[in-house]
Amino acid sequence: MIQPAAACAAVVENAKAAALSAVIKNPKAAALCAVEKNPKGAASPAVATLGVDRPPPLRHCGHGWGPAMGGGGDDRRGRPRTAGTAMPVAARHSARLLARIMARVAAPVALLLATAAAADDLPAEPSAITYVRACTAFGDGYLVVPGTDTCFQINGYTVAEWHVFGGDKASRQPGFYGDQDANVGYIKANLAWNAATNTEIGLVRSHAKLELVDTATFGGLVYNLKAAYIEVGGLTFGRLQSMFDFITGTTYADLYEPAWSDNQNTVAAYTATLGEGLTATLSIEDAVTRRVGIIGVHGGEKGYARGARMPDVIGALAFEQGTTQAKLMAVLHEVRADRRTTAAELGWTVAAGAIFDVPFTGKGDQAMLQASIGQGALSYNATNPIGPGRNFVGADARDVGRRLVLADVWAIGAVFDHSWTEEWVSELNGSFLDVDQAGRAYDFTNIDAQLNLSFAPVDGLKFTSEAEYKVIDRSKGKDGEAFVMMFVVERGF
Repeated sequence: MIQPAAACAAVVENAKAAALSAVIKNPKAAALCAVEKNPKGAASPAVATLGVDRPPPLRHCGHGWGPAMGGGGDDRRGRPRTAGTAMPVAARHSARLLARIMARVAAPVALLLATAAAADDLPAEPSAITYVRACTAFGDGYLVVPGTDTCFQINGYTVAEWHVFGGDKASRQPGFYGDQDANVGYIKANLAWNAATNTEIGLVRSHAKLELVDTATFGGLVYNLKAAYIEVGGLTFGRLQSMFDFITGTTYADLYEPAWSDNQNTVAAYTATLGEGLTATLSIEDAVTRRVGIIGVHGGEKGYARGARMPDVIGALAFEQGTTQAKLMAVLHEVRADRRTTAAELGWTVAAGAIFDVPFTGKGDQAMLQASIGQGALSYNATNPIGPGRNFVGADARDVGRRLVLADVWAIGAVFDHSWTEEWVSELNGSFLDVDQAGRAYDFTNIDAQLNLSFAPVDGLKFTSEAEYKVIDRSKGKDGEAFVMMFVVERGF
């Protein structure tokens, strides 16, 4: 801390102005530039009355008058100096008078400067801290964006998978469905973010989900935009799960997915809330991503026409109360071959499903059931159909010459999830699919089953072992089957 001290300066108003300074040792003491005390310790009566020592005799200071610097006046013993020019008497009296004035004002000035210096040493007042608040209006994990009414949430997961799989010759399917035994590893990273705001026009929400998959077997790193959409009130625009989809399974089902619709698509939809847990949805969706194929006039695959003249039109009625859910959905899908002489047809599918608790088997147990039937819209009945012949996954129709015969399809799927303990959970998924392709050689059925056992020692960490099995039954030719075992480690947040 700075001791009480002050510096002063004075300018003598004459042709040879002098600069003076004083350092205050205490409120009653002062020193001037080139301090020279009375050798006998005696102060003149006039100065003593001011409470300070006698100021030193003034000498010539370069361009003005000041303490001894080669000018005249007294030396250390009070004797007259001979070197230089002696200060005139009038100037000497003016300097002494100025010294007395400075001695009076030095003490308060020193005190003021010391106080200011002490204030400079104090720490600065900390700025206000802005805290991020939790937002409970839209679910768990949301936070309020500081300075706004918007809530945001970030979540994701990382997955490491190892597969061991094989098939038989009778399956006659490419890749995993062929006559081969192999193994492959996956690394997946999934990141999703949400933002939601209640406004005067209703809820405004945005969501995006990005998935990265790294595996050398399938060509290295793959980027996949799983979802990116905006909701404004009851309107939804963007890429998201199809509004037709309901039950999409609870197992990983990475290779052989049971017979139900599970598709991300480009959507423009409106959902109306009817009350009592009821909602109604009308959706316009991309038709191209839902195409499966067309069988040619002489057999084999035949392509769809490029582009689509009309989108898929979907209607759905849903109910939800607590853990109980139900949904009824329907779709219209245009089937149009790439041959102009073949008339287009309108395919369709109707489906219904329900989700409900099964408390008599265990706390938290759930069952799910879904059934569908349609013509010419196979992908709305099964995501992963496997038909007869190599590289053939079924078709929406058969071109029989200037007209299309739509395939008849029906499917049923079920899910049962059982909690053995809070850490150990099993999931069983299964389905049956039947496809009549307007030609016995192309008819087939699929049976799919998945069973897994998961262990979650802590929240957000899960170890899973899963088995997937698929049977391909043809109306003509040999049947086939394929099997895969998986081990998965997943960390989510």
